Amino acid sequence: MADKKKLLEIKATLKRRQPKFVRQEAYKDRLEKKWRTPRGLHSKQKANIKGHPALLAKGYQTPRAVRGMTKQGLMPVRVVRVDELAALDPSRHCVVLGKVGARRAIEIIEAAGEKRLTLQNASPQKASALKDRFTARKTKGEQRQKAREEKHKKLEERLDAEEKKGKAEGKDAHEGHNHEHEHKAEKKHAPKPAAAPAKTRQPEDGTTSN
Repeated sequence: MADKKKLLEIKATLKRRQPKFVRQEAYKDRLEKKWRTPRGLHSKQKANIKGHPALLAKGYQTPRAVRGMTKQGLMPVRVVRVDELAALDPSRHCVVLGKVGARRAIEIIEAAGEKRLTLQNASPQKASALKDRFTARKTKGEQRQKAREEKHKKLEERLDAEEKKGKAEGKDAHEGHNHEHEHKAEKKHAPKPAAAPAKTRQPEDGTTSN
């Protein structure tokens, strides 16, 4: 344990002295800052000329026994499933939460807390915030679904009312048409009235014709 602690101190000292390794012409906005080996024929960085960014070399390595460990001497392990926590030792490993959804992240954080595992990029507060956000999103979805169902119900009721109203109006129009047809039929088949007798014209002198 003493050797490990001493090695961690050496590692911290070396990391403080270690330069930042960036790719050639990293000052340009169109290029990423992460390390890329220079391959140009006349590259000054490749030739390791003074005044240019440092070239990555094995001499900058930290002690092998503590390489990749955190300042607390724990080896980070990326976790994306709850069952992966069973193989981890709290005194040797720490958890790095992988790219997972809110529900899976809450499960991993809670399970890591129960096993007393250290979390590098998460905390119980993050789990609580995720849970609150997840609950709020779920409640909002339920409210949206309820509003949608109420809207559909009102639409169905309105369509039913319009359908009933249309059927009633159609029935009234049909009955009116039948009454009119019956009236026309009765008028058509009714007996014609007898013709009135023709009037004879009387002569002006009062005499009657034989």
